[in-house]
Amino acid sequence: MNKQITNYKHQIKLKLIRSLPTNLKEIEPDIVRNIIRKITESIVKNKLDFNEKEELFESISSEILGHGPIDSLLKDPLITEIMINGCNQIYAEKKGKLSLTAINFYNNDQLLSFVDKILSSAGRRVTELEPFVDARLSDGSRINVVRPPISVIPIVTIRKFNFHTLNIQELIQLNTLNSQISSFLAACVKEQINIIISGGTGSGKTTLLNTLGCFIPKDERVVIVENTRELHLEHPHVVSLECRPPSIDGKGEITLRQLVKNSLHMRPNRIILGEVRGEEALDVIQAMNTGQQGSLCTIHSNSCIDSLERLQVLTLLGNSNISSEVAMKQTILAIDLIVQMARLKNGERKIMEVAEVTKNNASIFTLRRIFVREGEKIIYTGTPPSFYNKLKLDGYTNPLFENNKK
Repeated sequence: MNKQITNYKHQIKLKLIRSLPTNLKEIEPDIVRNIIRKITESIVKNKLDFNEKEELFESISSEILGHGPIDSLLKDPLITEIMINGCNQIYAEKKGKLSLTAINFYNNDQLLSFVDKILSSAGRRVTELEPFVDARLSDGSRINVVRPPISVIPIVTIRKFNFHTLNIQELIQLNTLNSQISSFLAACVKEQINIIISGGTGSGKTTLLNTLGCFIPKDERVVIVENTRELHLEHPHVVSLECRPPSIDGKGEITLRQLVKNSLHMRPNRIILGEVRGEEALDVIQAMNTGQQGSLCTIHSNSCIDSLERLQVLTLLGNSNISSEVAMKQTILAIDLIVQMARLKNGERKIMEVAEVTKNNASIFTLRRIFVREGEKIIYTGTPPSFYNKLKLDGYTNPLFENNKK
């Protein structure tokens, strides 16, 4: 907006302050928009053309009723993530590709006002004394805010919640996996194979976990434990637990580990942990080794072996009295299958490898690679999983496995 329009905007907002009630929630949005339009017309009159006048009206309306300059980004269903680096640099991820938008805030004060408004709906705030926050918005989207003094400028990252859960056929169409792997993973979930989905940030771990959860038999009780709620399983018997950050005075925090421990008392058939990230790994591993079969979780890692090594380290965080060797043995015995995800340079998310954790040697991490990606295709290695006969008992057969038994 040019300087003249900015001046009109300032005049309109001053008049709106006197005209609108303090609690806008008590008034219908259409009524508020009508008030904004009348005041805009009274101040601007014939000094702007139609397009300029509409742009001014929509800009003010989005600030009053919506989320200011980025309102259009939040409403765009194709945009999955918004990254605000100060008032003049706003990036958006669309169809897996990140690009700089032409949108900006007037200044960092306006950006911080936007942050205050959006965080207030989540019952959170960010100040100089508490300069960073991670919260979930009412629509399920996640927001992370970092502000001065720990950053030079306000930094806001919003991961929008996807109301549409991708089904397995849609993942096949996206070439995330193929029909052979989809049927194999579905059989593994039904047969209570402990699965961990590994990958980097934005590689599609949560999406795949959400999709695989739909294969859990409908007569089972599923308990989901997450730091910030992202999973929405299409399953009739699901209960979800979510962490709670500490209050302003540092009290009332509820951690992932506390929730994992509590979930064991809720008579679960399955426990799904959104992401293993700390000392709760010990409790998850112990649960898998003491009868809690068919568990599913994700972990940040760059390879299947790396995910096991990270699990081992996280397990040690949970109990300083256990040795590295014991942590390794417990990890090997607990995890049956690893699915490695990756996000390619073009934004596509792919399964790169599916590997079984072999259990014939509990003193070293070894894998039986079942599927691996070569270029655009993911191929069968010729080595079936050791638990194939268990899958066959439940009616799953695979000609590839039959012809290449080793």
